Amino acid sequence: MEVIRLDDSWQQQWDGFIKQYAADGGILQSWQWSIVQKESGHKIFRLAVLNEAGEITAATLVIKYDLPLDYSYLYIPRGPVIAEAAFDAQALFTEIKAIAQEEKAFVIRMDPAWVVGSEQYLVDYGFEHIVTGK
Repeated sequence: MEVIRLDDSWQQQWDGFIKQYAADGGILQSWQWSIVQKESGHKIFRLAVLNEAGEITAATLVIKYDLPLDYSYLYIPRGPVIAEAAFDAQALFTEIKAIAQEEKAFVIRMDPAWVVGSEQYLVDYGFEHIVTGK
């Protein structure tokens, strides 16, 4: 299993994976959405976890939002998208955290399209569950 940053040659495999596994249809994790974000001036990262056969088993679009004073935050809209519930996401989350350090991001915001109650999965990997809107 390895985590890679994808270039444009992966578009078809990415969109096929997102369409198949995203619980909400995956528009905010689609390749086209990443293009919209990039053209809006945001830096984007397309990450995929590949199995031994070179197939995508998890994918996530990470969008960097710049803030004043040379800081930023990362946003993962409706992701990551994971093919199987028992997936070990340690390598993926390690790469996301590395990007946060590289980009001076003080927060990583995620709102995965997962079943309610799955928040513990992210907490187990060192993320904090923050409830907003209450």
